[in-house]
Amino acid sequence: MIKRMLAALLTLVFMLSGFAAYAKEVPLPEANTDAEVLLPGFDWYCDYEALIKAAEANGLPTDPGSRVNMVGLGASISPHWDIYRNDSAYLSASEKDCGGSILFNNIGFELFGHSADQCMMHIYVEPGFEIDQYRESGAARLYLAEFWIHAGDSSVVYEDLLNKLKAQYGENPMVDETGACWINEEGAMVGLTEKIVVGSPSYNHVRLTMMAPGAEERLNAVVKTRNGVAPENTDRAKLEALANTFANAYFAGRADVVAGMLTEPYPYPRDLFYAGQVSSFRLKGLEHVADEEEIGARRTIVAEFVNPQTQDSFFYLDMEFIKESNSQDGWKVQFFGIDA
Repeated sequence: MIKRMLAALLTLVFMLSGFAAYAKEVPLPEANTDAEVLLPGFDWYCDYEALIKAAEANGLPTDPGSRVNMVGLGASISPHWDIYRNDSAYLSASEKDCGGSILFNNIGFELFGHSADQCMMHIYVEPGFEIDQYRESGAARLYLAEFWIHAGDSSVVYEDLLNKLKAQYGENPMVDETGACWINEEGAMVGLTEKIVVGSPSYNHVRLTMMAPGAEERLNAVVKTRNGVAPENTDRAKLEALANTFANAYFAGRADVVAGMLTEPYPYPRDLFYAGQVSSFRLKGLEHVADEEEIGARRTIVAEFVNPQTQDSFFYLDMEFIKESNSQDGWKVQFFGIDA
């Protein structure tokens, strides 16, 4: 009851729409650039200690108030190459204990003539280490970085960056409605996207994403070693996919997708909020789901995300599922809301 009251209260306070999506593992496209992909001021595949030292050397604030470590906790924020896309911008992986992310706020990091105010460095943890050992030498490997440039005139920033990146990486990037992407023969990637937040221009931003050569292959190897290949038709696998789909739609403001996943009738508010402010989320609670659940079983899956206002605490999107049948879409959401 308290959880439902809190969800209703927060709905009135945070009437926003957002964007977050699940970056599924997909094969790399054919290479469209011969240029080398370097991460300014950092070495690809450095460990955690070297990453923090490089951050300090480049003027990034590394105090606890400006840096958020999102590693471990039984989940993984370890994105694949297509995280650069606007429709797969943020990843909450069902992959367990594979890695995580370090978020740096208020950074003032210069990139191609523009100042990025946030960045997220993504790591994976070598299989020979436990996830909570990521700070130890040789455990973690930096393989992907995202930089956010917030600007009211984000379209101008995007076009300027696009032209500069074309000059460096080639005139023929892979282009679609989500942005532009360059991939070289070594499997390194540079991606550029723009996000317009309707009604909140201060959140408009351009995002530049860079991935190390061979990172997709290395990450996939870590995932297979740590997690194996999960059967697709178990109830746990179904809930992993459904929870990701629902959370993605929730943060994206996709009311149509959310509505199609709810029980009928659904007696609670259906308001969606946290527009474009959630940098990533992770799923928790799947360990309590059996491979085969009885019809009528109820399971709660939680999407944990950093409080976008303060960046120093977590909020939780609770998703209470009920199994109505044994069909592929037999699980439905009987309640969802924010818990603090």
